[in-house]
Amino acid sequence: VEPKLPERRDKDGGFILTRDPSRWIILTVLNLVEIVLAFALLYLHFGADFDPKIDSSLEALYQSAGALIIGSTSEPMSNRAYGLLLFSSAYFIFFLIVVVPIFLSVVRTKESSSNP
Repeated sequence: VEPKLPERRDKDGGFILTRDPSRWIILTVLNLVEIVLAFALLYLHFGADFDPKIDSSLEALYQSAGALIIGSTSEPMSNRAYGLLLFSSAYFIFFLIVVVPIFLSVVRTKESSSNP
């Protein structure tokens, strides 16, 4: 049996009550770092499919972060490499355009009161 979280609603709609919104922002940034690291592992695994070849973890990290900021810095040489680039770009865009605004719009700070 899963515990049911209390549903919070007001005139503006549903929301998540939190004591510290900076924690949510920090966790969102950490999730973005996790995404970059996860794609760096994939770039390292499929490194032979790029020109120049990605054969070090630093190059893979650079490629993953570069795909987030400026796009690919290596030329894909196979369909797997093209697929990886498309998937990583789509995932980053989804995260930044969809997930982050949802988190920021539903989090509300708990006001100081006697209720815990």
